[in-house]
Amino acid sequence: MTPMITLEEEKRYLVLLSVLLLGGAATKKDALDTLVSYRLIQLDEDDLVIKQNIKEAAWRSDLGFIRKHLERRGYLDGSIRGLWRITTHGLIYFFDLCQIMNTNFNLSYHKVSPDAKAIAAEYTGDQLRDLEHKTTFRPSMYSIFRYIMGEALLKQALLRQGCACAVCGVDAPVMLEAVRPKPWIRCTEQEKLNDQNGLLLCQRHGNLFSRGLLAFDEDGRPMLSSKLPKTAAKIYSADLPEQVAFPEETKVYLNWHRAHVFKK
Repeated sequence: MTPMITLEEEKRYLVLLSVLLLGGAATKKDALDTLVSYRLIQLDEDDLVIKQNIKEAAWRSDLGFIRKHLERRGYLDGSIRGLWRITTHGLIYFFDLCQIMNTNFNLSYHKVSPDAKAIAAEYTGDQLRDLEHKTTFRPSMYSIFRYIMGEALLKQALLRQGCACAVCGVDAPVMLEAVRPKPWIRCTEQEKLNDQNGLLLCQRHGNLFSRGLLAFDEDGRPMLSSKLPKTAAKIYSADLPEQVAFPEETKVYLNWHRAHVFKK
């Protein structure tokens, strides 16, 4: 049986969509204003009634409660007061909702507007659909957007654990990147969501690691590939630490990287 989206799920979709459109993190005001500005939400007279106890429109208060539901389920991170941030789990859940909406694209929704339906179809679009206005769908957008957001969220998670390159200690966020020992394309869904499958490295060491020219042995000692020219190896080895302490779960992914990516 084709799954049907509930009113609660419509509202969750709209909250997550507004946060994503603002780059993955937003204040309540900005997120809800975005829904109105882009005509993504359908409001009726009851939604516009001002609740006198909080001096706020009913629909804004309602979506505020929906945000709490999303936080309790781990789809939004509310650890920073006043900021809604989507988590990796929230991103996956958002695409699940897109899939359901795209399956039921002919339904009349209570709160989701035609424009919001079109976005769901674009992120999952497997064929052209007539959603009350012409829209160009790109079949590859789902996987590409999902990957980009997944990598961005991994970097956010790693930065919260410590803002420095694991190899040389460079601590400027703009110079750091999140690198997966086991690449996204080779990961299971669970592994894609696992922050332990990630290292925070500066651009130089991240490039070496991703290309299989740098790895770590079982004790966390850096290893340079024999494929590196001698001059380059001498330069790169100068700032390598004797050993790096990694969590046990990360070591599992580093072992995979050493076996499948590292160019001995």
